[in-house]
Amino acid sequence: MVTRQGESEDDDVYAIRLHLELLDRQMIDMETQQVINPFELNDLDVEHPDFGQELVDYANGERVDWLAKFTLPDGPTPREEIRQFAESIAAEYRARYYALKQRFANRADEVFAAQKRLIDDADMERDMASVLAAASMYEKDQGNEARRQLTEAVEAFIALIDSYGRAGLVMVSAERVAKTGKGLHLQSALEELETEESRRADYLRQMTGRASRHPDEANLAGLWRALTQAWDHVIGGAREAAQRAVAVRGAT
Repeated sequence: MVTRQGESEDDDVYAIRLHLELLDRQMIDMETQQVINPFELNDLDVEHPDFGQELVDYANGERVDWLAKFTLPDGPTPREEIRQFAESIAAEYRARYYALKQRFANRADEVFAAQKRLIDDADMERDMASVLAAASMYEKDQGNEARRQLTEAVEAFIALIDSYGRAGLVMVSAERVAKTGKGLHLQSALEELETEESRRADYLRQMTGRASRHPDEANLAGLWRALTQAWDHVIGGAREAAQRAVAVRGAT
């Protein structure tokens, strides 16, 4: 009678009512909010192999007499009062929950729009202008200051295309949410992205070092090719992800 979900009882009210029933029976640890093991309270040997097997058998529908009779003593609060309280809690917090959910949805839309704008506004000529200027200066004047400026320009470029890559990840996650209601597993997705960023940065720094040591036409051309290919790869992937996300979200 207690654990059965009522016909007019939605999932929210049902879950709250069961929690209140456990609280009323003092079966919730108030510090940890974990359910207390009722068998341990009755001096049963829960470590005995037969005990575990009988639980499995009972869960599988087999008859276990002592489990069929096992109940938690009622609490002091009448059952109907608990049900009404559960309904009132659900009504109060459901409104707050959906308001909070809407706030998060609005924030997600703002983040999506900002990151898509970043991808849309990406321009190779603009993004690489400082690297081109620093490389041209270093080709003419191979001093320490010119080398420093070239290195700093490449590092700024690496940071920029990393930001494009992360914007692309937002697009991929937005597409997933629109399709399935669930986003990416953030930690694993970020780990994969960081690995890709690290490999790309190492290669670009290697090409920069080669060009700074021997700034001949071949090495400078190799650096430029590496930079443009990195930009094309990241922006190309990000824009494809943005197109897919827009298609499933119905956004512009």
